[in-house]
Amino acid sequence: MSDTSDVSKDGIENWSVVGSMRSDTNQPKNKVKNCARCRNHGLYIPLKSHKRFCKYRNCVCDQCFVTFARQRVTAVQIALRRAVEQDEVKIKLKGEVDPLPVGLEFPFTKNLSVFPDGTNITSPASQAQNRYSVELLLDYSTRLLTLYQLPWNCLPLMYISLKYAGANLEEVMKRIDEAVEPKIFSWDTSLNKIILFYMKLLPI
Repeated sequence: MSDTSDVSKDGIENWSVVGSMRSDTNQPKNKVKNCARCRNHGLYIPLKSHKRFCKYRNCVCDQCFVTFARQRVTAVQIALRRAVEQDEVKIKLKGEVDPLPVGLEFPFTKNLSVFPDGTNITSPASQAQNRYSVELLLDYSTRLLTLYQLPWNCLPLMYISLKYAGANLEEVMKRIDEAVEPKIFSWDTSLNKIILFYMKLLPI
């Protein structure tokens, strides 16, 4: 009787060891995050402590442009989620007012010249100089998408609108509001009006 119990105990212990080994094998390993901008150019460099030393941190090629736009969208989504969580637990005190929509917690910049002297944004010689301009326009574009609850595929439209308006948020918002009819609301119609307006600004 004791021999049988010993065998059964040994069997249980052996199966428990095998089970733990299998569970360890199935556990996902921590993946090292690589720099997205470097990856766009065929390099795989760990992101940790790399951002300030990135060779392509000022690059505005098509792939890096898309990467930055995606990062901006993610940042706005995170900020929106945190704001919602904060509003759920926040008790408004006397003298406080309702917060601005997420993404517009800053004073508007009027008549900001983001492309001085007609500098070509795609020129390799001026990439570092225009990095701030690209980031600023993308930042404003994502804020407008959040404010008007537009789909993210409208980001290029907002970017172009801000570019030709000299990064004047008030001007772009005014044009959007003018395109939106108060009662019959259709983003397809409104966006078509906005596109037609800015097509008139393009050089022939």
